[in-house]
Amino acid sequence: MGKGEDEDIMPEEDVASLIKMAWGLPRMTLEEWMNLLTKEEWHPEVCRICGRQGGTHSELECPLYEKCYSCGSTGSFRHVNHHYCKPSDEVVSLGGNNDADFNLYWDTGCE
Repeated sequence: MGKGEDEDIMPEEDVASLIKMAWGLPRMTLEEWMNLLTKEEWHPEVCRICGRQGGTHSELECPLYEKCYSCGSTGSFRHVNHHYCKPSDEVVSLGGNNDADFNLYWDTGCE
């Protein structure tokens, strides 16, 4: 093969024989084409909230229907009204253990 030629390109004779074979295949009638256009497409049942396929739960039963913005837990309908947020272990404190050097932030020599 020469420079710039692809290996997957067929010679013209092979392409011509493929075209002749394609013209020899049976053709669809207008009615068959119209049936393809009016055929209803199949879509799997998918929950629009969580994206699970199968349609095993309704929108109100979806585990991501409601979210508690305090603790981040999610649940089905009325989840926020019936759950209790777990207390956080991380406590933010500005107590006496503050090692900030205020000379870095304030100009102490200015009067």
